Amino acid sequence: MLAPDHRWTMANLPPMPEIDCRVVRAHDEGTLERTVEMLGNDGIVALPTETVYGLGGSIVSERAVDRIFAVKGRPRNHPLILHMSDASELHRYVVGLSDDALKCADTCWPGPFTMLVKRNDTVPDYVVGGSEYVAIRIPANDFTRDVIRGLGSPVAAPSANLFGRGSPTTAQHVCTAR
Repeated sequence: MLAPDHRWTMANLPPMPEIDCRVVRAHDEGTLERTVEMLGNDGIVALPTETVYGLGGSIVSERAVDRIFAVKGRPRNHPLILHMSDASELHRYVVGLSDDALKCADTCWPGPFTMLVKRNDTVPDYVVGGSEYVAIRIPANDFTRDVIRGLGSPVAAPSANLFGRGSPTTAQHVCTAR
């Protein structure tokens, strides 16, 4: 579990090459509200999970998702992972969950477990490259789950590194990954 003063990176990333990257503390006053506002306005932010930092944008914002692909240099045929705040949201985005899948979710979430499941039409094609499947995680970081809850929709968030490079494990790594 991450320490209460764990740092994360807020990166409001306009079209490259300009990057506004600053590290803020999750528990600082107004951080949660500013983060939700950025995501709600087509922004992208780097958020901690339980292992690495993810570069996240709202799944309902095609512009934000486009920015994730552009900033990472990620090919569009490499789908993004959906991060949710709670397993109770699964039914809104997937179909045909088996009892075994639900048992895995109950046992492993929140935490470093990714479930690949058949998606429904609520998950936009631009998030998954047209695939009929979606990868879903529920991060163990309380702040990140609070952000997702505050946003009211999942966050598409692959690791916050350039495509093909090592994943950042500190907030500072996110800002220096270029």
